[in-house]
Amino acid sequence: MVLASDKDKLFYLHNYLDLGSQTFPRLVVQTNPSSGQATVPFATKPVIVAQSAPNVTLTSFNGPVTLSIKAGTGTAGATLAGTVTVNAANGVASFSGLALNKAGIGYRLTATSSGLSSVDSAVFDITKADQTITFGALDGRHYGDPPFTVSATASSGLAVAFTASGNCTLASQTVTITGAGSCTVTANQAGDATFNPAPALPQPFTILKANQTISFGALPNKHFGDPPFAISASASSGLPVTFTASGACTVSGSTVTLTGKSSCSIKASQAGNANYIAAADVIQTTNSRRKAFLPMAIR
Repeated sequence: MVLASDKDKLFYLHNYLDLGSQTFPRLVVQTNPSSGQATVPFATKPVIVAQSAPNVTLTSFNGPVTLSIKAGTGTAGATLAGTVTVNAANGVASFSGLALNKAGIGYRLTATSSGLSSVDSAVFDITKADQTITFGALDGRHYGDPPFTVSATASSGLAVAFTASGNCTLASQTVTITGAGSCTVTANQAGDATFNPAPALPQPFTILKANQTISFGALPNKHFGDPPFAISASASSGLPVTFTASGACTVSGSTVTLTGKSSCSIKASQAGNANYIAAADVIQTTNSRRKAFLPMAIR
């Protein structure tokens, strides 16, 4: 019974609170679980005590005590992980390693044991758990290298997604190089009802220019006075090849004109571009000074 009065207004107020009856033997909560993060064991471990009377521990009780999520509290579908049933020791049951798998507010745990009145814990909240990504450094590449796959894992076990920037594209987990320079692949995990988003983890790598080579076959045998003739060469890059001449000849584009009775050398070159380094020059020439029928010697 509670009674209060107001001397100025000459009113009094009263009310009562039914404390209910206490049934023994019963379970009581000695230590309530602490609020924490999903999937992370409670920092404060729940402790349940069997009592035979108010504040009297039932020390003869060594039976099993089970904890469960009280129906209608917290987040629907949540589960309590860990060893949820332990045997009491001298009337005291201590629980360790328990964790909830979903974030939520207003959770309660219920402790039960055969022959003892059950008890509910105090209200506590569970926040989303943090997570991290493991994503190793990426090796440098060359322009023209084949596409390659990347992989990463999240501590949550959730799937990791990737984005790419720079001289590359990305489809699912496959990276395709689009030019020399650099590329950055970033691993992301957006989180869910249990886990916060993971900090994004970028991994940059360098893309070097590609090598290239020139294919330029031997020059045909010619006589001085023969008409101009065409030559051809190709670069592995597909870029155009240019020619320069020395000796008894000139070259315009890919057409060679003989100018005397001596050796002629043609050099094939490819200077490279943003994606390819310059190719090694290839020279086709004749070293013999004989005037008779010689490769590129004019007689």
